[in-house]
Amino acid sequence: MNDKKMNEEKMDEKVVDAEVSAVEKSTTSSGTPALVEKKRRLWKTIALFWLVIIVVFVCVMWCMVYFFPGKSSNALRSWFVHHLPFPVAVAHVDGKWLSVPLDQYEDTVAAAKHFFGKQTEYGLSIAAQPTDAVLREQEYDRELELAYTEELAKKMNVTVSDEDVDNYFTQTILPQASSEDEIAQTLEDLYGWTVVDFKKNVLYPVVLRQKLNDALASDSSVDSSAQSTAEDVLAQVKAGEKTFEQLAEEYSTDTGSASSGGALGTFGKGVMVASFEEAAFALEVGALSELVKTQYGYHIIKLNSRDDGAGTVDASHILIGFETVDDRIEEITTSAKVYKMLPHYPVVEDTTTATENPYVDADAETEDASTAETNVNAEASVAE
Repeated sequence: MNDKKMNEEKMDEKVVDAEVSAVEKSTTSSGTPALVEKKRRLWKTIALFWLVIIVVFVCVMWCMVYFFPGKSSNALRSWFVHHLPFPVAVAHVDGKWLSVPLDQYEDTVAAAKHFFGKQTEYGLSIAAQPTDAVLREQEYDRELELAYTEELAKKMNVTVSDEDVDNYFTQTILPQASSEDEIAQTLEDLYGWTVVDFKKNVLYPVVLRQKLNDALASDSSVDSSAQSTAEDVLAQVKAGEKTFEQLAEEYSTDTGSASSGGALGTFGKGVMVASFEEAAFALEVGALSELVKTQYGYHIIKLNSRDDGAGTVDASHILIGFETVDDRIEEITTSAKVYKMLPHYPVVEDTTTATENPYVDADAETEDASTAETNVNAEASVAE
């Protein structure tokens, strides 16, 4: 009886084992764990395949844009440049990365080339044509400086709206032409630009600088810093340990006169800024003025001689100028670590001589905004 019961139990165990084995075989044959693994491998293969495709595509784009710009399809390369964020330079400034867009750089180069081509076609002589390499370098420098100017604007919380640019166009540019259509036609002919392009490439930087200059002019710390330095220099002049001329060479920010000891030469009334003129003509020969403030900064004036018959005086000055936009941009330029990424453009043989950038004088209306420079020459620094 016991043997029979044991045999039945063994039989039951064998049946259970057989069923488990069958289930396992069924699971394996149905592929549940194996299928999951197979699918996983398949997705890895697909992902790897697309990763390779993407890497190859990026490499091809990179080569077309940077290494073979002259041999690549112009239309395809242009699409890449204008729709993807390729830089012509990246700069590390104060812990931040700045990018100079390649599309903007190439558009300005194209506009400059268009300008020179039309100049030759029309027989104009507005500006001498630079070599291709020099032209590209000029535009590169301009775009990099614009990036620095925009970074300075962020630091100073200065912004330029479309309305600001439109107002400048309406108030300054439009009155110089018979109509906006005339301006649009001129821009199209000479630069291949629309009015919108002109506002973006020319007027926006001008208005940005204007607003930065206004912000600095209203910054009391800029005034107090210049005044403090000027007071220190005046004290040194009066102490006599160094001559007026030596101190002018050392401290004066008027680069036009500093190297000659601050000498301005002879001038009459109506030439200099009113406050400067009044102080200079009030001095006795050989005397020094106290600090004289003008829009350029603080002046220390020395009267060298007077000709009452001619109504002229000969004077020297030491100018401690206010900090300017150019000064602050120079600080950024000096501290920036720049990685230049100019494409390998085909070498163009040029026989022309490089001179100025075509935008400098192409729009005389921007002159007022661009004349707020850091240093002025001997007479311009105090002339009306």
